[in-house]
Amino acid sequence: MKKRRKTPPSRRRTALKWLGALVSLMLFFSVCGIYPLLPRQGAEYMRQCAGIAPMEVVKSFYDPTLVGMRTSRIYLMANEDALLLTASRFHPLMGWSGFWKGAVAVKEGLPVQPGYHMVSDRSGKMVYLYGRVDDPNVSTFTCTLTLVSEDGGQEWIPAGTIQKTVGQDALFTAGDGHTYFLFSIPLESKEHFLYQAFLSCTDGSGNPILWPGRYQEHSTASFEIQESTSTSILNN
Repeated sequence: MKKRRKTPPSRRRTALKWLGALVSLMLFFSVCGIYPLLPRQGAEYMRQCAGIAPMEVVKSFYDPTLVGMRTSRIYLMANEDALLLTASRFHPLMGWSGFWKGAVAVKEGLPVQPGYHMVSDRSGKMVYLYGRVDDPNVSTFTCTLTLVSEDGGQEWIPAGTIQKTVGQDALFTAGDGHTYFLFSIPLESKEHFLYQAFLSCTDGSGNPILWPGRYQEHSTASFEIQESTSTSILNN
């Protein structure tokens, strides 16, 4: 009986075999944490670096406004004790990795648990305001950003304010039953720097909701957000 001559594998079959081997290797590296295949893995890495207990993702999205953020996914994560705003971006050699984070520790007695993170690159500056609404009477809240600029020496001079009011349509309820907000405010000038951020709230009738005084004994209508972080992204 004649032996059947073996035909060499086609280029397509060889390519598929190598592709399958590559995918299997990437999946193995992903499970081992060497090559994260999912953007959520980058966010989880930043949570672990911050030493925060496991959290649920309450919102995630892409924001292509800044050039340096176009390959990044932003995550707002939360548990009962803290909030975390972080970003994960993709690199062909490293997979998805986290590269900035801002955290807020939940404090007793606040109507809103707020924080902000500023991201800047050569294309501009963006301020992300985020937080959890703990007072059910909050209907709207207004964020006021105070800007400064350098006068050529070592002193800073006022450079105006930016204000944004957010209503019920900007709030969202997550699976944990809490109400959250996350929105952004672009800074109009690269030469201006964010100095302070204040938050004020009103109820459904337009009455101000008082915050516990930070620097004085009596309650106030506005609250300075001190839980802040910033990231500068290098890009061409």
